[in-house]
Amino acid sequence: MDYRHRSKIILPAFAAYGVLALAILCIALLPSVSATQFEGAASNPALRSARALAAVFTTTVPVTITDAGLNPSVITISIGSNVVWTNYATTTTQLFIYPPYKMMLPVVMNNFAVTSGAQVQMPMATAQPRALASGPWDSGTLLPGQSYTLTFAIKGDYSYYTLIGPVASGVVSVGDAVIPTVTPRPTNSPTPTLVPTNTRIPSATATGTPTVTPTPANTATPTITATPTDTGTPTATATATFTATPTDTATATATKTPRPPTLTPTATNSPTPIPTPTNAVFFGAQVDSNAAAQYCVALQADKSIPTVLFAVWGDIYIGGTYTYVQIDSQINTMRACNLDVVVHIQARQTSTQASTYPTDLGGYLDFVGNLVSHLKGRVTRYSLEDEAVSTTQWADTPANYFSLLDLAYTTIKGADNSAMVENSGIASSALALVVANDLYLSGQVQEAITLANQVITTTILTEYDLTTTLQLSNAVYAIQSWWPLEVQHQYSMDAFQYHYYGPPASLPTVTRWLRGPNRINKPLEIWELANHKPEPATAADELAHAQDTAELMMMAGGEGARYNVFERYLDWADQMLPGLVLTTTGPRLAESYFALTAQKLNGTIPLATLNLGAGVTGYQFQKAVGTVYTLWATQTTTVNLSTGATSVTVTTMSGATYTADPHALVVGVDPIFVDSP
Repeated sequence: MDYRHRSKIILPAFAAYGVLALAILCIALLPSVSATQFEGAASNPALRSARALAAVFTTTVPVTITDAGLNPSVITISIGSNVVWTNYATTTTQLFIYPPYKMMLPVVMNNFAVTSGAQVQMPMATAQPRALASGPWDSGTLLPGQSYTLTFAIKGDYSYYTLIGPVASGVVSVGDAVIPTVTPRPTNSPTPTLVPTNTRIPSATATGTPTVTPTPANTATPTITATPTDTGTPTATATATFTATPTDTATATATKTPRPPTLTPTATNSPTPIPTPTNAVFFGAQVDSNAAAQYCVALQADKSIPTVLFAVWGDIYIGGTYTYVQIDSQINTMRACNLDVVVHIQARQTSTQASTYPTDLGGYLDFVGNLVSHLKGRVTRYSLEDEAVSTTQWADTPANYFSLLDLAYTTIKGADNSAMVENSGIASSALALVVANDLYLSGQVQEAITLANQVITTTILTEYDLTTTLQLSNAVYAIQSWWPLEVQHQYSMDAFQYHYYGPPASLPTVTRWLRGPNRINKPLEIWELANHKPEPATAADELAHAQDTAELMMMAGGEGARYNVFERYLDWADQMLPGLVLTTTGPRLAESYFALTAQKLNGTIPLATLNLGAGVTGYQFQKAVGTVYTLWATQTTTVNLSTGATSVTVTTMSGATYTADPHALVVGVDPIFVDSP
């Protein structure tokens, strides 16, 4: 919807006067009622209506727009209050106000509120989250002396800014209503005369009751609250923003009864032992079955363990028959190289099309159950779809995806109770934009810009051109309708999967944010891990790529991600993802860095992040016997590593070892491993 058209948001003048007259009449007729009496009158509709009208009528907060900016720029009001912006600048201006959870980040990325005088076109999203009651709001052009009024009926933080004229931004923080004590007016009081003004009064409120999606009966009650509070913003009535299952999809999910899975015999080849303990970290590289067969010896020598495979509904269920010849061959080839296969299950007919909610839900769930039963003992991890936040992968609503995840989770567990079920893996770009927006809203503007710029330069998503304001805006709105459902539906996940393409330095920021309050409480796994950068052209580039590879692995494991799959073993040239091996010239330096890191850290348990001074990064891991530390620095320095031992063994990335004093340990740009008894 194009919210620029003022006809969509402005009540006719006579309607505005009617609202005011009704409010005055209700207040005039009320007896003296205390706040306590109001609280006790929940069953009295007349009092409830009067209470709301009283709050609306009695609170109006003015904001002035001058050549110097906004005064005040940040205000706190109660539900039902009005804010009146008046243009006292020497030029025309225009306001845009966004409801809670909307992003100002696209504007910040174009230097609004950071560099004065920036003039760019306002980013209006083409696809709004359907559950949002209303907004954003456009004041239209305000001439000097004109005003714009907005009534706020839903709690939350509303970001706003000016598009033309003085470049400025602000926030309206809306909290619970404060109910005044209303005293009766004298009976001989004259009726107030309504004086028309030029104030625009938009229809900015919506009070639709959110649809509540029940927790599936066969799953534990989730401990995640229905409305995430990532940004610290209270959201009482804004719950409707993130309805887990829209009413237009409820029928499809409620009336379909899945057929019981048709079980097929499990292949007899011996399963790869499941790595233990469950909180240990493991590393592998993405490779297809053909490459696995060709590089099998190297993969085993590199200690690569997890790898990823895709199971497409239309490729397996053909003409009414389940055909497992191809996927069996792929899995058996990979397992022969000691690879542990994790599988993305995709509800599509061909690998080249996007998935959608199945029209034959029973048939799809029959496929899922049959597949898992067939692979039992050979595959222990399943993901529903792959980066479904991307419209090129999931061409349906977020609510429909998570409805399908809930159903698939139950089906998979019924076929193999020991199997792990995970989400589709939230795309690196999507997750980083959510984190960047949260950093921005918390006041960490420069950190937000740095992370968002990283996304723009490293993304491999094709549906959005993040270098344009409009497309960046569309991307972040789409993500906002997705992320809260990831949090809410953790009861249908045994682990939370995310992907990361970027420099090692930003990985801890993203991972620690996931672990924040009211976010992810499941084990973390990174099924796609890489630094998105051009193909190395020089020896220095090759060294940097090798160091990035090792540091990404060390950080992923050190931050607690259990299963980590490097993207990829072979080069992915068209996506600017240099791998570990060049098909034309063979292994590159990054392969030896990967192999040593996997050898040292596979099966270890992350214990601590080390604080060894500015510019030094370090993690501690528990081995079966003793402890191993990973260390590197932005420049050569000496650190005091308290290990409890008088000497330690240092292993360089070349594989060389030497004994050192842990209290005077030299650390440089190239990572090292430090083994302590």
